[in-house]
Amino acid sequence: ACRDYGVPDMLWQEALSLRDSIHEILSKIQAAADSRDIRLLSSALLEFQRAGLPPSPEVDAAEAFKTKIEEMLARLSVAVQLLDVRVLKAAIAECEAAGLPELDLAEAFLAKSG
Repeated sequence: ACRDYGVPDMLWQEALSLRDSIHEILSKIQAAADSRDIRLLSSALLEFQRAGLPPSPEVDAAEAFKTKIEEMLARLSVAVQLLDVRVLKAAIAECEAAGLPELDLAEAFLAKSG
């Protein structure tokens, strides 16, 4: 179809490659958000930023979700430092309810049992 309008094959292939790259980055962001892994999500969002892609509602939602995870992990960290079992249990419960990976909760579990 693009050939009919005089678009060179090289430009057409470049556009298809760019489209595939964008799709791949957005898929990584979605998979990282689904996994609730802050490291994967941060990495995927950084890749999006480095690619210089325009803002999108999906990426904005992933950024907001990343902030929410960071806030939960910050509360968890404070609870670990306070060694207040009540606060620690509440922070762990919040993170578990959000589905955060156990790796992010390991230190809190150790503090709780210690």
